[in-house]
Order: sequence, then structure tokens, then C-alpha cells
Amino acid sequence: QGLSLALQGVAQLERRTEILLAVNQLETGLSLDNMRPVSLRQAAEAAQRFYAFDAQERGIAVEIHIPEDLPDIQGDPELVEWAVGNLLYYTLKHSPRPGIVSIKGEIQDDGVLISLYNPALRLSPEQSESLFVKSSEQLQSKRMGTAGVGLYFCKLAAQAHSGDVRVQSRDQGLAFELWFPKPSENSPSSTTPHH
Repeated sequence: QGLSLALQGVAQLERRTEILLAVNQLETGLSLDNMRPVSLRQAAEAAQRFYAFDAQERGIAVEIHIPEDLPDIQGDPELVEWAVGNLLYYTLKHSPRPGIVSIKGEIQDDGVLISLYNPALRLSPEQSESLFVKSSEQLQSKRMGTAGVGLYFCKLAAQAHSGDVRVQSRDQGLAFELWFPKPSENSPSSTTPHH
């Protein structure tokens, strides 16, 4: 278990370094050159695996409810997976324990929406407004994988795909939502769901 924890720590440090580099690239308006069909279900499953130890350590179950026939989006696979993963990591870090996080996917507003919902998560309006904003304190923080740069990256990644990221009050809890436009009809991803 100690070795697994150490390896997980190394993997997360590498991921944070990659995300910081991606932030620098996305801020310059660099166009994405690795665009291809991306399954949001597979992105969610990859994020679930990557943060499985964090979830287990905190006693939080992560459930994925994404239909297998949900249309793919056209995107950069790594950026999409990292964006979903950062939202999951933030939710795990700030959720009361024990708890549950539900990851859902659906068609919404001519696009594809993936949401991470925790019925016990609470944020003040002020906290919600500042979640996706970069600040010098966040850049200097050693915990950049929590809120700070991690959530700011989510915003940049969504915008690079002509999408959006937001936090919504839902029932008694909060949902983090990533929205991506559906590919055009002649795109191969619009007709090839993953199974």
C-alpha cells in the first residue's frame, strides 16, 4: 500500500506539471492539433481510475452514469480527460466523508454535457464565482492541483474546445459541469459511439 501511495503521488505530480505546461500553451491561444473523436464516458472512467486511491482514502464512492451511446465530442483526448479529472479531484478533496460523487452525461443545448454531482458539497456564492479564476496566489501555491490552477485549466480547456465549465446548485448539493458542442454531422465522431 505504501508503494502504491508513492506511485500515485508521483503520477499526480507529473500530471500537475503537464497541466501547468498546458495552461501556458492554452493562454497563448495555441490551436489544438490533436483533435479527434473523444468518448466522455472513457474520459470519466480514466479519471475515476486515476483518482481511485484518493476516493478510497476519503471513503467517497464514484459512480459513472454515462450512456454508452452518448455522442463523442471532437477534442484533444488528454485535455478532456485532465479537465474531467481535475473536477473530480476538486470534488473529492472538498466533499464531506463518507460520500458519493455521481458522474453523468447527457445531450444538452446542441452539445454534450458531463456533470459531477455531490449532494453534500457546499460552496458560498463568492467561492463559486472565483473557482475558475487565475490568481498569483494560486500559481504560487504548492497545492495547485486542488482549486487554483487545476480549475483554471478546466476553463481554458473548455474554451479551447468552444465549450464551457460551470458550477450549478442542484437539489441540496453542487454539480460541476463541462459542456462541449456536438461535432458537425459530417464528423466521424457524430456517428461512431463507443461500446
